[in-house]
Amino acid sequence: MATSWLFFAPGAYFFISIVYTQHLATNTDYVIGIGLGLVMNIVGVFKLIQWLADEHTSYIFSERHMLPQGRRKGNA
Repeated sequence: MATSWLFFAPGAYFFISIVYTQHLATNTDYVIGIGLGLVMNIVGVFKLIQWLADEHTSYIFSERHMLPQGRRKGNA
């Protein structure tokens, strides 16, 4: 978390401020960029995790490390 605040946040701020002050992007660019960013995050992260999940894997966490809703019924 520290590296994201120390390195990513200032870099993103300065990048966006330069693009905005120099008028390097149009409103259409912002709409397309935000839309594609959302789609890529949903498909590339959330859906990919769901698609690649294997409930029958032999590499499992112990029950005590799982959230209550993720625990198998009948095991203590």
